[in-house]
Amino acid sequence: MRVLLTGASGFVGGRLAQRLLFAGHEVFSVVRRAAPSVPGEQLVAEGLQIAVLREVLAGRGIDAVVNLAAAGVHPGDRDPESLVRINACFPSELVRLAADHGARSFVQVGSSAEYAGSDSLQLITESSPPEARRLYGASKAAGGLLARALGEQCGLPVAVLRLFNVFGPGEAAHRLFPSLVSSLRRSDCVALSAGTQVRDFMHVDEVCEGIEIVLGVLAGNPELAGTYNLASGRGTTVRNFALEVAAALDVARELLRFGALPLRPDDLPSVVGDPRAFKTAFGWSSTRSLTEGVVAAVQELADADCAMLKA
Repeated sequence: MRVLLTGASGFVGGRLAQRLLFAGHEVFSVVRRAAPSVPGEQLVAEGLQIAVLREVLAGRGIDAVVNLAAAGVHPGDRDPESLVRINACFPSELVRLAADHGARSFVQVGSSAEYAGSDSLQLITESSPPEARRLYGASKAAGGLLARALGEQCGLPVAVLRLFNVFGPGEAAHRLFPSLVSSLRRSDCVALSAGTQVRDFMHVDEVCEGIEIVLGVLAGNPELAGTYNLASGRGTTVRNFALEVAAALDVARELLRFGALPLRPDDLPSVVGDPRAFKTAFGWSSTRSLTEGVVAAVQELADADCAMLKA
């Protein structure tokens, strides 16, 4: 397949590009500026302007599109104009462009933030209420909705995949997994909340596997267009996740100072996705345990450090 991939310089995007290339697909990585670290052939579209992207795609046919471009991924990035333009408007514009270039499947990568917050401990289903108060989640939800609607109009099947707590090598330094690894490797104490929050942790490689499967299946089964949770369905407390990381690093669990920080006022008690609709549609579900995922991620980081030292 010839796959157009936006967000290739990001955590999940970079990993997905590598996976698709290894599987023999041709990947066109859309970037806002040239970056040597981005895998695949790069198409530079400054500011993710559709008019520019249309020019650089002239004469090229594509089979599938994965849109991982997003604004507001970093908590400090909350510019309203960018959130609306990139998250809400860009996906549907990209759907029309994809249809014009012959694409047969389109994956819009969404987020669990698209669901409204709730104190419920039940699994979140695709029919759970959408976010309507926080701009990041609301703009992502709007983008997926518009992409699906325009896909219907253009005859291009669109699957919106909502991700939950993805972790692994390449993750931004401020996030939980890399910050734990960085501190614990130095034997530094880590100040944490009580860690009672229940989350749906999933290794990035399983997420990429799920996306790749959807690309292939959706092209031949357009009736599967829709919105799906790409989640494990297994709830794990932040406390247990941190303990798994400490165990994988073989460091004292006493370095984890649970309760040293207060819970954030907006920290929901449970955010765990119901994966049943995805499994029914695409015949795939997460099989890697949290322990296996954490051990693999920690080992890959260690191997990368060793390679750097030898270079």
